[in-house]
Amino acid sequence: MKSKINQKSIFLTLALACIFLNIIALIFQYGFGMEPCIKCIYQRIILAAITPVLLLCAFAKTPLVFIAGAFTTLTGFICGAKISYTHAYNQANINPFASCSFRPELYDYIPLDKIIPSVFEVRAACDQINWIFLNLTMPHWLHLIYLALIGWVVFGCIKFIKQNKNSK
Repeated sequence: MKSKINQKSIFLTLALACIFLNIIALIFQYGFGMEPCIKCIYQRIILAAITPVLLLCAFAKTPLVFIAGAFTTLTGFICGAKISYTHAYNQANINPFASCSFRPELYDYIPLDKIIPSVFEVRAACDQINWIFLNLTMPHWLHLIYLALIGWVVFGCIKFIKQNKNSK
């Protein structure tokens, strides 16, 4: 019996998850009035940038394209996990002398905060806690989500290896 779970379905699901997470971020921003901080903006950028790479992985025909896409995806998700972890840490350990930037330093060449300010403009401080669910703040949840996404990418890589091994 052939499994319905394959490289294509895993990476399409991951791409949809990234799109869904960014939609949820916009719902929290515009529906519930929770303005994004710089770390939130960085995570939005990571999810938006990784989505086309995930689509590339889903339809990759050659191992080289798949490996490059999977490596890029894993790197992005690990960066997202690191940002969400430091965000959660900063919220739990408030330091009055440390603050996060109000200007994204990541994209001086493409100023997304000027092009699409409604989505990428920093409007809040990183240490604000506006939302708690099951005793976890939004950065805690995002950290767990990033860890799950990393696990799915690894699972997708294993499936890709098995599919290529069986096709030889």
